[in-house]
Amino acid sequence: MSIMTYMFIKMAHGAALAVWLGGLLLLSTVLSFPAARAEGEAPGRFLEGLARWNLGVTVPAMVLTWMLGITLALMVGWFGHRWLDVKLAIVAMLTLLQALQTLWLARLLRPAPIMPPAWAALGAVLVFLGASGAILLALAKPFY
Repeated sequence: MSIMTYMFIKMAHGAALAVWLGGLLLLSTVLSFPAARAEGEAPGRFLEGLARWNLGVTVPAMVLTWMLGITLALMVGWFGHRWLDVKLAIVAMLTLLQALQTLWLARLLRPAPIMPPAWAALGAVLVFLGASGAILLALAKPFY
């Protein structure tokens, strides 16, 4: 493995992560509004555009983040290190949040919208705390 290959994959991982987290924060913000859409009113162009962006950009960025992160871990031999196990658990939680928010957005676009649960308003906090924890673990690599 050349250092240039490693650095390229690491930069691509960081770029994909930035796009994923940006989309996840946008979804979290929109879904935290008490009435993102009232029953009987047509879904707005914003919600429809957000759904397209989510499926066309945010979800692929999440998949790319996972693929590049696993590639880095395999290249360097980090599997089995406790810091990576904790980081993977955090990223899995963020992935679950992405899946839930994608489902909630789809339900908002139905003719009879189903509002997200009240705790969906905590999505941005979960994204911030989870991303901060995962990034700190990746940078510091504590408890080998």
